[in-house]
Order: sequence, then C-alpha cells, then structure tokens
Amino acid sequence: MQHGITAGMSAILLSMILGCGQTSAPPENRETSAKESTSTDYSGRLKAAQSITDSGTKNDALSNLAKDAAKAGQSEIVKQAVSGINQSGVKNPTASAAAASLAETSEGSAALEVASMITDSGTANEAFSSVAMAAARSADSAVVKEAVSKINRSGIRNSTAAEAAVELAKGGQADAAVEVANLINDTALRNDTLSKIAKGE
Repeated sequence: MQHGITAGMSAILLSMILGCGQTSAPPENRETSAKESTSTDYSGRLKAAQSITDSGTKNDALSNLAKDAAKAGQSEIVKQAVSGINQSGVKNPTASAAAASLAETSEGSAALEVASMITDSGTANEAFSSVAMAAARSADSAVVKEAVSKINRSGIRNSTAAEAAVELAKGGQADAAVEVANLINDTALRNDTLSKIAKGE
C-alpha cells in the first residue's frame, strides 16, 4: 500500500515538472516581451502626461518622461514630450539633458533634433557640445560635424571640435578627425589638435 502511494506521488511530481517545462518561455522571448512592455509604458506615460490640464504639473510630467525615454533611446517619445512643454525654463534644460542621453544611446540624429528645440543660446551650445562628444565616442563623424557647426560661440566650438577630433582619431576615424579639426578657427589650437592626430595621441 505504501509503495502504491509513493509511486502515485512520484507520478504527480513528474507531471508537474514536465508541465512547468512546457509553459516556461525561452529567455529571449521573455527579454523581447520586457522590451515591448517598456516601449508601451512610455507611450502610456506620454498619453497620461498629455492629458493633464494643469500647465505646471503637465510640464513636470513631460520633462521627467523625456529624460527617462532618452536614456532608453526612445527618440520619438522624447521629441513629443519635449515639444509639449510650454515653459522655456523647463523645456530648455530638459531638451539639453535628453539630447545628451540620446547621443549616448547612438541616437545622434534625434539628439540633434532635440537640441535644436532649445531656445536659449548658452544651453543649446552646451547641448550640441555634449552631442558632438558622445557622437565622437561612437565614431559618428557626420553627427560630430553637424553638432560642432551648430555651436555659435567660438570658444566652445573650438574646444569641442578639438576634443571630438582627437576622440574620432582614437576610434580609427583619422580622416574625419582632420575634417573636424579644420573647423577650429584658433590657429594654435588647430595645429595642436592636428599634431595629436598625426602622432596618434
């Protein structure tokens, strides 16, 4: 009798184990589902923020969303969130932070679009500088050149071009590095930068 009970329990346990094995999703499927859920969550957060009727509360919600979405490389969400902010004091720093984060996720073109939404010249220069440096680390020379060209203060433009050029050279983009170095209008700094590229520093 005891043997029969033991055998029956073993059969039940075996059935449970096999059943669990059949219903478990492969790791890659679970990862895909998580990504899809995250993407959907950003869309839902955007709809919620856009539905807020109080201006201050809405701007704050959109700002937080834009910065979070930028870190995840969700460029379309970022652009919609930033464009929905109607106060420059919130919009400009949000766009600057989001542009820098997007550039770090290799969303250089989108980062340039977001930085272009900034209305304050100083903040915009800082944002374009950040985008240029992040793009240089990713060896995206086209974005580097465009970001540097949009900086309208010569001191920041020159220093950014110098640092980005050296970074591009380190990444095996020597030709592009020379093009960026030639955007420097300070002769001494340009020559110093070209020298570093030539020496492989």
